[in-house]
Amino acid sequence: MRPSRQRRGTSDSVPDLAQNFNARSMRRSTFSRKASGVVGYNVQTAVETKNHLADVKRIAGDLAAAKQFNGGQACICPDYVFVKERQKKSLVEEFRAKVRQNLYRDDGSIKKENIAQIVNEQNFARIKKLFDDAVAKGARVGVGGTLDAADRTIHPTMLIDVTPDMLIMQEEIFGPIVPVLTYKTVDDVIEYIAGRGKPLALYIYSNNQNNIDKVLSRTSSGGVTINGFFSHYLENRLPFGGVNQSGMGSYHGVFGFKAFSHERAIYIQENR
Repeated sequence: MRPSRQRRGTSDSVPDLAQNFNARSMRRSTFSRKASGVVGYNVQTAVETKNHLADVKRIAGDLAAAKQFNGGQACICPDYVFVKERQKKSLVEEFRAKVRQNLYRDDGSIKKENIAQIVNEQNFARIKKLFDDAVAKGARVGVGGTLDAADRTIHPTMLIDVTPDMLIMQEEIFGPIVPVLTYKTVDDVIEYIAGRGKPLALYIYSNNQNNIDKVLSRTSSGGVTINGFFSHYLENRLPFGGVNQSGMGSYHGVFGFKAFSHERAIYIQENR
């Protein structure tokens, strides 16, 4: 699904007037962890609209779909979301409603056939450790919170009141859990991004072109989808790949041909 790139990470996020998903640091269980703030595959999401309020219902629906896709086990899946404090409650409620609509029966049981289980016990234990650490440090469960070790099913979960010191904000989640952060200004979010590694993907939800331009000009990421998720990867006419910590090189179409081809240099020295 991707060209050569470093495995590891932390992540960043963006924007001001609205809401901000971020799929951050992504790390596979087979990769060792570096001690000093190394980052890896991060995905970010930013949101805001011209009336300074995000379309929370749309964002929650997209976020729920992204976390349901392969049980959140995708390198470009959003890892966290930034939202205005006054919109946090609405985001949680809309996410809960969408997850319930997508995955639960009338009796409250989950349709396990509709969500992928975590790939193996090692990764399940890793995700549970991130979840338990966050709760122990003060995070609250807004939605979900059920981690079934019997068959490695994790119910789509949203955590609120998370802080950067929690492990879940320092490592790739690679599962159906999303932490929610709040922000006051777009500059706060951009600063948060700048202090971390460059994400593999960034998602911006906004109807304000000035704010979109501001986020794009002051952040760096492997790719960007605006007002949606995954689309920059699905469009084969666009290059896909990371930057710096999130990867090197791009592929898809002609970009893949160039990335995996060797341009051989030949120099002929003229006789003197």
